[in-house]
Amino acid sequence: MKPTSIINDHFKPETLSSFVNGKEILMLSTLKALKEDLHQDAEQIGRVLKQKDLTQLRSLAHKIKPNFFLLGMNEVGNLCKELESVDLDQEGNEQVEMLLEKIPHVIKEIDEFTIGHLYHEL
Repeated sequence: MKPTSIINDHFKPETLSSFVNGKEILMLSTLKALKEDLHQDAEQIGRVLKQKDLTQLRSLAHKIKPNFFLLGMNEVGNLCKELESVDLDQEGNEQVEMLLEKIPHVIKEIDEFTIGHLYHEL
C-alpha cells in the first residue's frame, strides 16, 4: 500500500448517500455515529499497538474496514483489510501508523461536510 494513496483518499458523500437511499437525516446520523466510533477506534488501536496485541489489532482493523468503504474511502478500507493479517514488524507498524494518522483527517472531513450541509439547509 502506497502512503500517497492513503493520504489522497477522501470522504465521498455520494457513496454514503447511495447506501442510505439519499435520506439526509439518516446520512447525518450515520456520519455522527461513524465519527464517534472512529474516535474510540483510534484510541483502541493506539493502545493495542503499544501492547503489541496482534489479535486485537486485527480484530479492530476488521471492525472498522466497512466504515471506510461506506465513506467511499476504498484505499483506507483496503489498508484495514491488509491489517487483518499484518505482523507487527516495521512494515506492519508503518501501516498502522498510516491508519492512525489518517483517522483525524477523516473525522475533520466528516465535520466539514456535516457543518457545510447543515449551513446549506439554513
